[in-house]
Amino acid sequence: MRHAALRADGPSPPWLVTGAANGIGEAIARRFHSEGARLVALDVDKTALDRLAAGLVGVEPVVCDLAQPSEIAKAMQHVEQAYGHVDILVNNAGIGQSRHILAADYEHWRRVFSINLDAQFLVSRAIAARMQARQGGVIINIASIQAMLSEPCGSSYGASKGAIAAFTRGLAVDLASAGIRVNAIAPGFIQTRMSLNAEGVDETSTDEFQDWYVRRRKIPLARAGPPAEVAGVAAFLASADASYMTGQTLIVDGGLTVTF
Repeated sequence: MRHAALRADGPSPPWLVTGAANGIGEAIARRFHSEGARLVALDVDKTALDRLAAGLVGVEPVVCDLAQPSEIAKAMQHVEQAYGHVDILVNNAGIGQSRHILAADYEHWRRVFSINLDAQFLVSRAIAARMQARQGGVIINIASIQAMLSEPCGSSYGASKGAIAAFTRGLAVDLASAGIRVNAIAPGFIQTRMSLNAEGVDETSTDEFQDWYVRRRKIPLARAGPPAEVAGVAAFLASADASYMTGQTLIVDGGLTVTF
């Protein structure tokens, strides 16, 4: 796969992945690293972040609570001072706290939006300014099929992910003249820590999931997806093979959203 960031005229600027220590973010970091990219990995989980960096030579771990704008500003300042430029940005960090609307107070709503959406705005704005100076770059936002579909107790999460899809379109229009492509990925059921239910059980392994989504093929491919299959799509969007794509949200859900 051909990547614009992998150049022969010296070290390439790093690629930055938020929420890189676990799940989809970790899979994307590992895929990018396997293709030769230098990486800056942001996450609030220092233990998992250090473990990732220890196993991947050349990855710089940056501990950052993306719910805190001051920490984002500090992390972005460090990236600019250390590298000057980032070729690829993946806004992956997110939380999926389920709560019925009548049990969801404003603090819950704001926390979901601060991590899922506000952080994408703040990180994208900081990185895009440097991309604009270089007239090139790629931004990939992680949304969800809940941007288009709803499930019980998911109003705040779904609203934040729907906003990401709209944000992606707006960024793509704003930044196209600077040679910056912006796309999003909307995963379906992916086996990560976010797929654990309140009892700590992976919901994709429950009898209910297996009956409805697998045996009855509500998911036509009849399985949940591993994070690596989302990482493959991210690698495509980061590459020159996607050079005529911007403003799009690619659904990666085994066909779930095409059934009824």
